[in-house]
Amino acid sequence: MKKLLKKLLKEFEDNKLSLDEIEALRFAEEGSVEKKVFWELQEIARQKKDADDFFQQMKYQKKLFKEES
Repeated sequence: MKKLLKKLLKEFEDNKLSLDEIEALRFAEEGSVEKKVFWELQEIARQKKDADDFFQQMKYQKKLFKEES
């Protein structure tokens, strides 16, 4: 299970696997171990997206702050 999760995480980090693709894979897998891996990967992907969105918002706020100064 750890090997599969690491492989899929690497693909996700390399932008070869989207959040939607992860969800589709989760529904395609039949085994309980694989489903658990995809649930974990989907949660990690959502957390990464949230962090990326937050980082982009902070960059935008910084830009606005500089323009006001």
